[in-house]
Amino acid sequence: MDETGQTQSGSILGTPSYMAPEQARGRGTLVGPAADVYALGAILYELLTGRPPFKAETVWDTITQVLTEEPVPPTSLQSRAPRDLETICLKCLQKEPLKRYDSAAALADDLRCFLEDKPIKARPTSWAEQAVKWAHRRPALAALVGVSLLALIALLTGGLIYNARLRSALHDVQEARESGREPGPDRGRGR
Repeated sequence: MDETGQTQSGSILGTPSYMAPEQARGRGTLVGPAADVYALGAILYELLTGRPPFKAETVWDTITQVLTEEPVPPTSLQSRAPRDLETICLKCLQKEPLKRYDSAAALADDLRCFLEDKPIKARPTSWAEQAVKWAHRRPALAALVGVSLLALIALLTGGLIYNARLRSALHDVQEARESGREPGPDRGRGR
């Protein structure tokens, strides 16, 4: 700021620990919604870990960290931090603005998905993870589907075993006829 209280072009404004790299470089023309997403990610990081993503002894050392270092993954500091929430947080803290969420609304959508135990957009999820999340959201329906699948497997297995025994008995009867003898009392039955 100059003597009149006006900010000067190229000045760095903001709290260094929550400042996006483009903001820390003093490039005001590049500061926009992506810088806000970065700051929200820094706040989320502190909520998850108890500390900001970058904090050094001096303001300039903190700015240097913001510009050159990657944040320590939250699960390295708090092992119980949810993996999806860590992914959301680290997406917000990307050095390149285009790699962050497009807007705070897009970030809010992913946070909502996390809270509703739905797959987040920040990280593609496998079909197994999606199935587990679906089962958590609809436990009664998941139990019904699980029991139905087990019953189907049991029926198919029983049918295959019965069919194999029937074929074996038929084979034994055909062998007995070809050799000209009658099947014995325990021949032709399942063994």
